[in-house]
Amino acid sequence: MSPISFTQQGIITQCELAKILIITSTLHLEHRFKAYQLSMFFSVPKGRLISHPNFWYFFGYFDMKAMAFANPVFIVPSAEVHSHASPRLNGERWTFNFGASLDPDSQDHWVPFRVQTDEVGTRVLDIFGDEKVSRGASPLPPELAELDGLVLVGQRP
Repeated sequence: MSPISFTQQGIITQCELAKILIITSTLHLEHRFKAYQLSMFFSVPKGRLISHPNFWYFFGYFDMKAMAFANPVFIVPSAEVHSHASPRLNGERWTFNFGASLDPDSQDHWVPFRVQTDEVGTRVLDIFGDEKVSRGASPLPPELAELDGLVLVGQRP
């Protein structure tokens, strides 16, 4: 017997379909170096840049043939991204280029944030369990709810 109910299985199926229909991650890998590199360029209006212990980024390559994220993916605190993903202020927008090697032997800056897809749930629970992240931080800024493409994940108190 499955550890989850038929209703939960249905919800998961709906979410998987939504993931496939509305892909918001990169669909291209660069192969300029020894190994493939996940490269994602994005920009944020200057007034909406949020560096907060409870605001994290998910970066992954979505394999259209497999219809799933390929290993590895990256779960990175916002402050790390804003400090190390080639930040550049262009007028009223911050631009970032997240570039992480997918080589298992890589020693790049993003290795500590690398996660296998079957470990994402455990990693998110670990983040929730971090006292300074989940409970010790100031409340999330209200403007966070206005960001496009944002998914809020949390625990009930």
